[in-house]
Order: sequence, then structure tokens, then C-alpha cells
Amino acid sequence: METTVKKREWVKDAAILFLAVLLVLTFFSNTIMNRSLPEVATAAVQSGNIIAKVRGTGTVTATGKHQVKAKETRTIRSVMVKVGQEVNVGDVLFVLGQGDETLLEQAKEKLRTLQASYQRAALNVPTMNYASYNRAIENAQNALNRAMDKRYEAETKLYDTTADPITAAALQRYLDAEEYLRELESSYSNNREQEYERLTNQIEMKRSSLEERKNAPELDEYNIASTDYSYWQNQVDYWSSEVARARDNYSMISQIDEPLEGEQYDRDAAYNDLISAQNEYDNASSNASTSQSRKEELASQVSAILQEISTLESEISSLESERDALEDDASHYEKVKAAAEKRDTYYNEYSVLAGNLQDDYQNALYAEEDARVALQAAYDDLAYAQEQNAQSIASVGVDMNELAEQIAVQQEKIKSLAGDEENVITANVSGTIDTIDCTAGDTVLKDALLCTMEVPDMGHTLSFSVTNDQAQRLRIGDTATISNYYWGNSVTATLTTIRTDPKNPQSNKILTFDLEGDVTSGAEMTISVGQKSASYDIIVPNSAIKSDANGSFVLAVAVKSSPLGNRYTARRVSVEVLASDDNNSAIVADLANGDYVITTSSAPVASGDMVRIADNQT
Repeated sequence: METTVKKREWVKDAAILFLAVLLVLTFFSNTIMNRSLPEVATAAVQSGNIIAKVRGTGTVTATGKHQVKAKETRTIRSVMVKVGQEVNVGDVLFVLGQGDETLLEQAKEKLRTLQASYQRAALNVPTMNYASYNRAIENAQNALNRAMDKRYEAETKLYDTTADPITAAALQRYLDAEEYLRELESSYSNNREQEYERLTNQIEMKRSSLEERKNAPELDEYNIASTDYSYWQNQVDYWSSEVARARDNYSMISQIDEPLEGEQYDRDAAYNDLISAQNEYDNASSNASTSQSRKEELASQVSAILQEISTLESEISSLESERDALEDDASHYEKVKAAAEKRDTYYNEYSVLAGNLQDDYQNALYAEEDARVALQAAYDDLAYAQEQNAQSIASVGVDMNELAEQIAVQQEKIKSLAGDEENVITANVSGTIDTIDCTAGDTVLKDALLCTMEVPDMGHTLSFSVTNDQAQRLRIGDTATISNYYWGNSVTATLTTIRTDPKNPQSNKILTFDLEGDVTSGAEMTISVGQKSASYDIIVPNSAIKSDANGSFVLAVAVKSSPLGNRYTARRVSVEVLASDDNNSAIVADLANGDYVITTSSAPVASGDMVRIADNQT
């Protein structure tokens, strides 16, 4: 029997030891496996706003190119520039050879014919004499000067106080009376208005204090305390009668010497009623006593407030009476009235004298105007004669100008056909040589292209393609920033056109930017242009978004609980990027707030792989 028991104990101990070893091995194998998994950093899915940036890379191109063409059929003697060379206005581009000898002789003969025709036309130019017109103008000018002198004399008498003493004295009396009246009015008005305003301000301050005292919290508290006292006094009276009634009931029931069981219950109930009524009476008495004490304290404060209110009302009444008294100031008013009447009398005297001088001055003005009209008529006669003569000269001058232009053209043609060292083609704009389309010894026809030049003064542009959704959020005139241009002066980029992308007309637009600053053709630049801020439901870091042949996606973290802890698995979730800034992107995906996506990992991670979360995130 003992042997059987010992065997069972041994089996039990062995099982326990086996399970312990298995548990330890499982724990360490789990730890080892976790350490072998890729370590990942995660970020939570959020909602919020993004100010998206549209980015693109393009090549800088010159806005304008200038073409240099041959003006006639010639031989190129020398090419003086190279591709990429910068040239300024006036720099020699090509040296031309001599043209056809027959054409040169014909050009010289035509020049001689044109010069002879010009000389004959010069002999036919008419001469003109305007002496009689000038004398008429001189006489009209003298008459105008005399009229102006008379007008000045009349004007002096009208306005100069020393020119007409009687009128000047009348004017001075009027001005003195006007000044005296203004002084009286100013003194009367300013003193009274200042005093009136001062009294008004005091009244308003007193009224403000009065309203403040009428609304004093002590008044409201006093009314509440009075009401409260009455309530508790009624409670005291009520519970006093209840105590007396309960005491009578208890006394009556307690007189029984040997109460029965039911009567014993009635006595206990009567005793409880007595105790309850006594407690309510004590509580009501205490509250009534407190309310009465506070009421008396508030009554004293209210009495003081009512006294202040009475004093303020008396002061306001006194100030209003003082202010009303300012409305009547008969003595000063009579002085103002008398001064105004005297001023009007002097003004009437002056008006009569000034009226005569005004009439003289007006007549002088009329005479001056008549003289001025006569002078203008003399000038008009001269202008008409000159116009008639100019038409005669113009008819000759038109022919002479045309001949002069033909002579200049013919001289240039002869110079060109002569083929000397001065027979060159020069740059008429500054820029950089882009292409050279001829070599020394070539014979080029008229209007043939000799070279092309990039003109920096006409600016540079850069273009790249974006989606229709991105383009819809931009406006012509938006300013962009340059992301990868770190040399030279600062460069600014402005969006100038948004047009359909011919390669992807259904889904894309071409953005074109004008560039200003130190840029050169052929340089590659990356441009960022901002969009309006918008709110999105799902926002993740840019580092969480990946892409492959199947499109854009993120790896979300799926959590599964086990007896040995949580297990984390990467799960592929397809996404559509709506907008991005420098750090985050708004997406459409099967995700919700609180989900976590993988941003970085210590090793490549694919959908379905198990991962471990970085220690600083657990």
C-alpha cells in the first residue's frame, strides 16, 4: 500500500517539474522570437487640417528667343561668336562678304538719281513774310497792357487800405466791430458751455452714485432677512403648539399604572412625537434668533444707505438748479446784441463805398478782357497764315522726306554690297547664343536663319504636370518656393498658367511658373506651391505611405492577445492620398482614429509579418 502511494507522489512531482520546464522554455522561446522580429516605430491615425503642397520638378527654359536672320542674299565671311557666348547690344555676330558687282553699280546709279531729285525739291520750298501780322500783334499787346494797368489801379483802390482812405476807414470800423462781437460771443459761449459741462458731469457722477446706493446688496439682503425671520417665527409658533400637544398626549398615556402591550406601543409613539416636536421647535427657535440678529444688523446699514440716498438726491437737485440758472444771462446777451447791431451799421456804410469801387473794378475787367480778345484775334490771324503756308511747305516736305528715306536706304544697301570690314551683322538685344545656323564661307539667302539667342531680360519659366485635383486647389498668381536651389541670388516663382496636359488630358494639368532671380536655362528645380487649408478624417505621417505596382498603401498594426502577451502583425491597407504637407498626408483608407500604422522598421516588413513595437512606444 505504501509503495503505491510513493509511486503516485513520484509521478505527480515529475509532472509538475515537466510543466515548469516547459513553461520556462516557452517563455524564453517567446523572448528569443520577439528579439528576432523586425522592430517598428508606429504613429496613430488622426484627424485634422493640412495645408497641402503641390510639388514638381522641371527644367528652366528661357521665355523668349531672338532670331537673327539675313536681310539679303550674302556670303558669310566670318562667324564672330560661339554657342553659349553672352553678347551685348552692338556686339558683332557675323562679318559679310561683298555682294554682286552688277547690283552694286545699279544701287549707286539709283542713289545719284535720288540725290538729284532731292536737290530740285529743295529749290521749290516757298519763303514767307509775316511782318504785318507781327505788327498787329504788337499793337494789340500794347492795348492789353494799358487795360491791365487800369484794371490794376481799380483793383488796388478796391483792396489796398492806403489807396482809398474813406473806404479803408469804413472797412476798418466794420472789421473792429466784427472782432469785438466775436470776442463777446466767444467769451459768452465758452464760459457758459464749460460751466454747463462741468455741472452736467457732476450731476451724472452723483446720479451714478445714487443708482449704486439704490442697488446696494444690503437692501436686498435686508428684505430677504425680514422675510426669513417671519417664516421662522411662524415655525416657532407652530412647533411650540406641537410640543404642548405631544406633551399632553404622552402625559395622558403615561398615567396608566400597568399598561397593556398595545398601550405600551402608544406611549412609546407619543414619546417619540414629543421628542421630534421638541427638536423641530429648537431648530426653528435657533434660526429665528439668527435671522432677527442679522435683520437688526442690516437695519442699521440700510438706515445709513437711505441717508446717503437722501443726501445724493438733495445734491443733484442743487446742481440741476445751478445748471438751469446758466440758461439766462440777460446782461451779457444785451451786450452781444448791441455789438451785432453796431457791426451791421458799419458794414452797410462800407458796402456803399466798396460798391462804387467794385463797379470801377468790374468795368476795368471788361476793358481788359476786350483787349485780350483782340490780341488773341491777332494771334489767330498769324496762325491761320502760318497754317496755309505750312500746307504749301508740307506738300513739298513730304516729297523731300520720302526722297531722304530712299537715299538713306540706298546708302545702306551700297554699304552692304561693298562688303568692307564695317559690313557686319550686330546684336540688337543682349543675351546668350543658343544656336548658330551657318559657317564662314556659306552663302545665305534673304531671311535665312543665322543664329538664335536666349534673352534673359524676357525671363525664364518652369513647367511640370500635376493631377486635376491638385490643380483645382491652385490659383493664377500663387507664389511658390524653390526646394533645391541653394546657389546664386534668391529665386521667386509665380504661377502664371494652368492648362491641360496633352499627354494626360483627362487626369492632369500643366503648371507654368515665371521665375525671377539668378537662374540659367537648363537648370533643374523642384517647386512647392501651397494650397488652402482643409480638414480631413484620416491623417498619417508621410513616412508611413509606401507604393508598389499595385498602388499606394500603409502597413497597419493588428494586435492579437495570447497567454504570453500581445502579438503584433503588419496588415496591408490600400490608400488614396488626397493632400500632403511636409510631414503628413490626408488619405482615404479602411482605417479609423486610434489605429496605428508603421512609419519605420529595422528590417523590411511585408503584409502578414509579425513585428515588435519599439520599446519607447510600448
